[in-house]
Amino acid sequence: MAIYKGNYQSDLGITFASIKLEVFSVIDGNKSNTSEAFDANYLPEIYKSHTEIVPLRFNLCDFPLGRQRYAKLFYNSIDYLRVDLPFSPGSNNYEQFFTDTFANILIISVGLEGELISNDFYLRRFTE
Repeated sequence: MAIYKGNYQSDLGITFASIKLEVFSVIDGNKSNTSEAFDANYLPEIYKSHTEIVPLRFNLCDFPLGRQRYAKLFYNSIDYLRVDLPFSPGSNNYEQFFTDTFANILIISVGLEGELISNDFYLRRFTE
C-alpha cells in the first residue's frame, strides 16, 4: 500500500492539511499493496502534483470526520485501484482528476464512494 499525504477538502468546505491518503489495489475482494511505480501508471498527474508519497511509518493525521471519499479505478472487470480522493466535488482539480482518469487507456471503468461524516463531528461543529 502506498501512503500519500495531501490537503483534503471535505464536503463541508473544511480543508485538512497533511491528511493520510491511501492508495492500494483490491484484487478478488482482497486489499493488496501497490508500489509507487504501479500507482504511477494509473494515477492522474493532478493527483501526483497535489500529493506526496511518504514512508509507511510516516506520522500523518487521519481524516477526523468519518470516511474520506475515494475513487475505484478498475483495471479489469473486478480488480481496481482504490484511491483516497482529496479534491472537493465541483472543484477544478476534481474535474481534472476524472477527465484524466477516463482518458487513461489502462482504466476500463471508474467508481466513486462519497464521504461519510460522523454525527459526533457534525453536532460538535455546527450546533455549539
